[in-house]
Amino acid sequence: MAQIACGDVGVPRDPGWYWRNIEETRATQPVFGALASNIQPCAFWAGPVEPATVVRNAVPALILNSTGDPRTPYGPAVRLHQDMSGSRLVTLQDVRIHMTFRPGLSGYVNDAINTYFGDGTLPAEDTTCYADQPSP
Repeated sequence: MAQIACGDVGVPRDPGWYWRNIEETRATQPVFGALASNIQPCAFWAGPVEPATVVRNAVPALILNSTGDPRTPYGPAVRLHQDMSGSRLVTLQDVRIHMTFRPGLSGYVNDAINTYFGDGTLPAEDTTCYADQPSP
């Protein structure tokens, strides 16, 4: 993971920047906040050698994100969806979890994923669903 992230964009080199992020996440992310916000190897590497990839296309893609995901923030998922005009966004509302494709969490999410992987069919529209919500 670090190699991929380090190759995308430059990151801050100031340890104080990371300390402030750790302190800001202690209350809301007591288990993984410090780990996820701590300084990574990228801070010691040279900057990227090529420009960042610009994603703007109409490729059909399923984007699924939980609003409470502690590792993949919801805002960037929304921006990716906006940049990929052919995508559909399935939002798992008010669930603090990273891996959303699991038995018993949301039948709607599982059906959307299984259908997309099975035959490439996207939901008809962007959807917000909830934990324990059965299939539509």
